[in-house]
Amino acid sequence: MPQSRTLPIENATLVSFVIKVNGSEISSTYVVTHLSVYKEANRLPRAVVNILDGSAAESDFPVSNEDVFIPGNEIEIQAGYNATNETIFKGLIVKHSLKIRGDRSPELSIECLDKAAKLTLTRKNKYYAEMKDSEVIEELASAASLETDVEATTVKHKELVQYYCTDWDFMITRAESNGKLCFVEDGKFVVKKPDLSQAAVLNLLFGATILELDAEMDARYQVTGVETVGWDPAEQRLITTTGSEPGLAEQGNISSSDLADVFKTDPYHLQHAGSMPEDELQAWADAQLLKNRLAKIRGRARLMGNALVKPGVVVELGGVGERFNGKVYVTGVRHELQDGRWNMDIQFGLAPQWFATQPDVTHASASAVIPGIKGLHTGIVTDLEDPDGGFRVKVKLPEISADEEGTWARMASFYAGNNRTAFFRPEIDDEVIVGFLHEDPNFPVILGSLHSARNTSPEEHSNDNFKKIIFTASELKMTFDDEKKSFTVETPGGKKISIDDDAKIIKVEDENGNKMTMESSAIKIESAGDLELKAAGEIKLTAPNITIKADAAVEVDGGGSAKVGSSGTCTIKGSLVQIN
Repeated sequence: MPQSRTLPIENATLVSFVIKVNGSEISSTYVVTHLSVYKEANRLPRAVVNILDGSAAESDFPVSNEDVFIPGNEIEIQAGYNATNETIFKGLIVKHSLKIRGDRSPELSIECLDKAAKLTLTRKNKYYAEMKDSEVIEELASAASLETDVEATTVKHKELVQYYCTDWDFMITRAESNGKLCFVEDGKFVVKKPDLSQAAVLNLLFGATILELDAEMDARYQVTGVETVGWDPAEQRLITTTGSEPGLAEQGNISSSDLADVFKTDPYHLQHAGSMPEDELQAWADAQLLKNRLAKIRGRARLMGNALVKPGVVVELGGVGERFNGKVYVTGVRHELQDGRWNMDIQFGLAPQWFATQPDVTHASASAVIPGIKGLHTGIVTDLEDPDGGFRVKVKLPEISADEEGTWARMASFYAGNNRTAFFRPEIDDEVIVGFLHEDPNFPVILGSLHSARNTSPEEHSNDNFKKIIFTASELKMTFDDEKKSFTVETPGGKKISIDDDAKIIKVEDENGNKMTMESSAIKIESAGDLELKAAGEIKLTAPNITIKADAAVEVDGGGSAKVGSSGTCTIKGSLVQIN
């Protein structure tokens, strides 16, 4: 069936347009020289109106002086033919500017945005719990007084964090991660998956209705597949998912798989170091593959202006050759009204890059108050006595200056709080690893200390890794041995306490040969010299049998009194027994 050589627009002879501000048409005395409207997926609708204004003779701009085009006023732009107009933009005036050029008449330029611009103005932080991305998007859009039409997403997040980004950027990235695009149409926020199965709203034909065309097919963005990889901490293993083909009706006669065979690469690899659930990894893989398929053919077509084509619809191209004939998904439109003409450009296809890679989506290092510092850095400790009492450590970064003492850094600890601590400080000249709060070089934090070939460990390392040791500069040593299930404390002078499950023993010993041993059969106390037992109260010995033996003499002195007795036989025996 031959394609139509005209657009389905009745009586398209005389271009007409109407501009309303706060519901009322602007004065017919205003001379509008140029009017443009921009609408695109994942972007705010925007309009620019240029009006002749300014009198050099009177040194004034009378139209600008009026209250019509001040920021905050609502504006509606309608366009059509022969006074049959349709709305192509609704929003708010946000920018009011003057242009004076020597080679043309001065102008008043008015820039307008959809009221969804409210979502783009402030960076925010928020926690979400037990919510789907679609529910989060609806909540944020509704809070900005927007109507919503949001397709449901499948992944339900136990926790989701919005960190220091605009609501707009957060909404776009969350929709995009689920393979959906965001559209704003006159204050309504729409989220939906690209659908090429819908009927084309227009059939465009080269030689008739296509006025200009730029179209490109790029093999670099067509992949054999997509796989995503994440970490499962519960199972201690990698999770790998494979993207599902979106099943799009492809434009042209060269398929995405044919283009992917140009380089025959491995599947496109996405990875995340966090514990992203498998269903979220799957949605991510599917979204990436959809982006790649929509990036197969991208371009722009110019045609006569109309209100039928909007972002999110399908048009069909014809007469542009076998490579490019077919349905295309419209991702953007631009209306231009000037000199009695109304042309529009439609953008088709989708860029393969993620929205979050654009500048300014992620906040600047150090919040842009100072050039930031990224990553971890090597530091050398120069001072331990914080003059401000903040328990900081002075550290120099050789890459900044090897000759100066550096700056004061907070010291990370595995346990710290009010009047409690695990107190381990590095020594002066120790090598440490330094990070920075908010990537600001003025706020360093020492994260830990480092060994090296020069600053060696006192213990040899092995794959067995049974021992965990604290060894101080003065050679005080505390050892945990998982192989022997033992714990040992030692001093450099030879004093030692051992608690050993493997040997079933507790032992205290010193460099003089003194020992106390506790084991299953006995408790032994050995002294290399005297052994003294002294108590402020009583000393009691109780046992089935008690034996006291001296190689030379035994002396028992009661001081006040002494008593020896037995409920049975009492024997006192010696070569000579003296009583009193």
